[in-house]
Amino acid sequence: MEPSEKRRKVDKECRKFNEQWTKKYFFIEWKGKALCLICRETVAVLKDFNINRHYETRHNTYGENLSENNRMKQITALRENLQKQQRMISRTCLSQELATHASLVVAYKLAKYNKPFSDGEFIKECMDATVKIICPEVEVRIKNVSLSRRTIVRRVDSISTNLADQLASKIKKFDHFSICLDESTDCGYSANAYFHQGNRQRFQCD
Repeated sequence: MEPSEKRRKVDKECRKFNEQWTKKYFFIEWKGKALCLICRETVAVLKDFNINRHYETRHNTYGENLSENNRMKQITALRENLQKQQRMISRTCLSQELATHASLVVAYKLAKYNKPFSDGEFIKECMDATVKIICPEVEVRIKNVSLSRRTIVRRVDSISTNLADQLASKIKKFDHFSICLDESTDCGYSANAYFHQGNRQRFQCD
């Protein structure tokens, strides 16, 4: 049997997590996999043999002297610690996402109003000073917002690329579209003759 066929066969078995594995091996179901509450490693295949092998080779003496009641208390404590850790990670990720979003908003405003990118650092100083007075409890969040000149440059490049991608995607759905252009003039404010004579017809054809 080919390896790919073997993998497909395992996937089609649709194994389900057995609740008894929590009590026997300190495992819980986590995002479709079996997660060890002791070492936080996962077992992809929900199979008693795989989970038992992990427990016997890694934690065979863990909880052996615990009574059934104390064993369940230990499982509850481990589960709560895992949930606390996951909540902390989620809050950290959310805080970083908000800081990045704020940085992008400031970069967009600087670019929109043709302001120097170095003004981002001045804006952050103003934000820090304001927050310390109004809501000092979120001062740490403001410090996580990066507004250095190099960061603003990267943010503007990212915004530009995103807008170009959006436009390219929408253009594919257009049946017709028009472009409005200002006439180019020379130093005497006369319309560019080159455009009017030869290139108007070429531009219209293109």
